[in-house]
Amino acid sequence: MKTKIIAFILAVITIFTLVSCGEDNKKKENGNTLDLSKYIVAKTDKITVDAAIYAFFLYDYVGNYSYYLSWYGYDTTKSLTEQTSKCAFDETKTWFEYFDEMTRTTVSQCIAFASAAMEAGMSLSDEDKADLDEYMKQTEEEAFKQGYDGIEGLIANYYVKGITEESFRACMELQQLAYMYVEKLLEEIDNVDYDTTTLESFVNDHKDEFYGIDYVHYTFFPVYDKEATDEEKKAAYADAKKRAEDFLKANTDIESIKNAIVEIENEGEEEPYDPEVILEDYIEIHELPAADGGNENDKAYREWAFSSDRKAGDTYLREHEYTDGDVYYSVNCIIKPAYIEDTVTKTARHIFFEVDSKLTGDELEAAAKAAYDKAQEVYETYKSGEMTSESFAALAKEHSQDSNKDQGGIYENIAIGDMVSEFENWIYDPARKHADTDIIKTQYGYHIMFFEHDGLKLWESQALDMYKDDLYTKASDDLVAKYPLTFDSEAIKNIP
Repeated sequence: MKTKIIAFILAVITIFTLVSCGEDNKKKENGNTLDLSKYIVAKTDKITVDAAIYAFFLYDYVGNYSYYLSWYGYDTTKSLTEQTSKCAFDETKTWFEYFDEMTRTTVSQCIAFASAAMEAGMSLSDEDKADLDEYMKQTEEEAFKQGYDGIEGLIANYYVKGITEESFRACMELQQLAYMYVEKLLEEIDNVDYDTTTLESFVNDHKDEFYGIDYVHYTFFPVYDKEATDEEKKAAYADAKKRAEDFLKANTDIESIKNAIVEIENEGEEEPYDPEVILEDYIEIHELPAADGGNENDKAYREWAFSSDRKAGDTYLREHEYTDGDVYYSVNCIIKPAYIEDTVTKTARHIFFEVDSKLTGDELEAAAKAAYDKAQEVYETYKSGEMTSESFAALAKEHSQDSNKDQGGIYENIAIGDMVSEFENWIYDPARKHADTDIIKTQYGYHIMFFEHDGLKLWESQALDMYKDDLYTKASDDLVAKYPLTFDSEAIKNIP
């Protein structure tokens, strides 16, 4: 669920969502007097969306793509409406049509959340308003610093002209309101009761996202000259296939296949490579089925590889085809048939003291000593107190330099590969038990560790995240349906 929610929050927070009451949609004004708040783009019972809100969402998308848009034929010196070429990402649309389509979806989502917040009686607190006052002040200072005569000049440069300072402020308030409802929804989803039966049912409905295979593979490519004729290429394809077939005939089990791969890769090498290093490139662990698509050969392989009949040692000769028609062959041997990952994850807290990795020499040594001394000081404070999970969490909130400090430094359901090796080695120590503590060093600094307990099995953790993701998506879709927007395309055309 995190990916989709983060994507939405970034869209809401980095965009200045604008709402005001306009009268009617007149022709676009020229010059510096353009005021986009006059043109109504869409309405709900609670919110009127003008061209200003739409312009911010629209040009935020363009800004997110700006780093490489010019690579795809977009003229960054012109506005969306002035682009003459078709969109490189979807050649059935103009650049404007492409970004307009994405913008309508995001605007609908944001307005739906804001409307739900209003209906739930939510409003900005005095503290929220004070924070916005400070933000507006800082934005104005930044505008003057960059040589603009005020906020509107800054907005016109980074987004589009026609956005007033008043609309800018209204936008800040609305996006904050929408985010407040997002937080409420996330809390509700996190508090829903989930049991193993629910997760097992979810996994059975999404097997392709959970059941993966371990296998070893090796590829045989055709060999021919650049000037080869079609007949010579066909002969090379046949030779590649025969070499693959001969390989399978000569090597009939997992270990012999591995050994043969190592032998081929080390052939002619004065200093042979370590077998484990070689096999890293030819062994896949828990690979999930590829997305639907591909040719018949690909589909046949997937059906074979993920069949319930598979067992360790089963082999398959797979034919592949490049887009230019070239053919090559790979041998595949099942190491472990389709399974779900049932490794038990770990839940732990930490208090982090960062050491700036950019430092060198004496400065690095001094920074590392200061971080370690602080870690020791806080650790002694912990040991002189109640030495509970709650007391550790309180110290994390006060001292940790990690982004999860407000959550008491907790990381739940940590899988192997989620953290740096020193962190994982400590929490995955077989002897680890609740309330174990220690100070460890990683490449980032020092961590006071606190082990909470074993977490969910990896598949349960993954299923839970996906299940919550589905709940969030459904709730979001339901809100969009509850507060539908009908967009006025003519009003949108007033945006430069």
